[in-house]
Amino acid sequence: MILSPFVPQETIEEVKNSEIDWRETSQDGLSVMRENLLIHSVRSAFGIGLNGRKLNPDNKAFAWVFSEDENLPFSFVRCCGDLGVDPEKMRQIIVWYINKMTR
Repeated sequence: MILSPFVPQETIEEVKNSEIDWRETSQDGLSVMRENLLIHSVRSAFGIGLNGRKLNPDNKAFAWVFSEDENLPFSFVRCCGDLGVDPEKMRQIIVWYINKMTR
């Protein structure tokens, strides 16, 4: 189960055990978090850091993009859906771009 490619496992466990009720987070706040996670994960998967800095492609980010788990609040499918993006079309674009880069 991949919650996010950027969150260390110990942080995930800390959040799970915290007193925070994520259901009380506003929908706008969740949308902003999902949008940022989607953008940064896709960039990270291709090895593009902040300010366009070149990094090694992140396999965990790719795994998150192609994960089928829809039930997690920050899954790829949920992030896309919240933004009105078809996750399958987004994956097709990512595969197309990977193929273009490796030619």
